Amino acid sequence: MTTDAAALRCLSIRQPHAFLICCGLKRVENRTWQARHRGPLLVHAGKATEDAGDLRAAVAALAGRYRMSEASARSVYRDWAAKGAIVGKAVMHGCITKAAGTGALGGVAGSDPATCFTGPVGFLLRDAAFLWPPVPCRGRLSFFRLPPSLRHPVRAADVIVPGVWERRALGLSADANSRMDAAAGRAGSVAD
Repeated sequence: MTTDAAALRCLSIRQPHAFLICCGLKRVENRTWQARHRGPLLVHAGKATEDAGDLRAAVAALAGRYRMSEASARSVYRDWAAKGAIVGKAVMHGCITKAAGTGALGGVAGSDPATCFTGPVGFLLRDAAFLWPPVPCRGRLSFFRLPPSLRHPVRAADVIVPGVWERRALGLSADANSRMDAAAGRAGSVAD
């Protein structure tokens, strides 16, 4: 990882939301509190058990995006969705509030998970990627600093951006990624 790990803040996010953020399928993290932080952050996946409805929605989103069976999507999720660890990174570039409405994101609750804003506050994220292997870490509420003992393992972890993750986890070729992005109206994979 190229950014100084000591300066990065971490944000604990429940699975499957941390997974969806890291693979580029979710760009809004819903919270009840405002944050001034802007810039890079580490994505920590909490140890809490996934909500069954959230897990079904995540598997369906993964299966739909990559045109795979739900059984295959569940298998990919199990392989990549670690808990109780730093699992990725992202850049927080803003917040939206319920008062501002959902129009700025073009999504409403129950729609595309990338733009789904349920509020009252949504952290806007971009340039997400997985860190591999995940670095076991105890989570905390709000933003927290990476413990000094974990700085080296986080620096040593590979940053796997969505395009590379797709080829590694799903066995897709770069050409297949381009065709799916064009069909979905996306500009391509998130760059590091």
